[in-house]
Amino acid sequence: MRPLLVAGALLLGYVAGCTHHAELGLSQGVPELIDAAAAEYGIPQAAPHLRAIAWCESRWFAGAFNRASGASGIFQFVWRTWLYASRMAGFGGASVFDAVANVYSAVWLYRAEGPRHWVCR
Repeated sequence: MRPLLVAGALLLGYVAGCTHHAELGLSQGVPELIDAAAAEYGIPQAAPHLRAIAWCESRWFAGAFNRASGASGIFQFVWRTWLYASRMAGFGGASVFDAVANVYSAVWLYRAEGPRHWVCR
């Protein structure tokens, strides 16, 4: 059962992070989602930097997971930071692998504290 669950999570992460969303019937790719979140949080000028951070951290793959650190999702949140940022951004309880929750939480954190939370800056 566990391998099937992991495979399902990876497939969902791929679909959520795929840059070919039109083929999947989804409305936005990760770059467009980052642009929208940055505009909504009033920092549209930061969108190119945020896109670069996300690309470096996960290649825009919502299912990305680092076995060494446990960092997860598009912006590679570690658990404690995810709990804080997602709650503050209004996504408390959401999965770190949820592309929308991950991106909006990352943009909220970037606006509040800058890029210090990411290895890729």
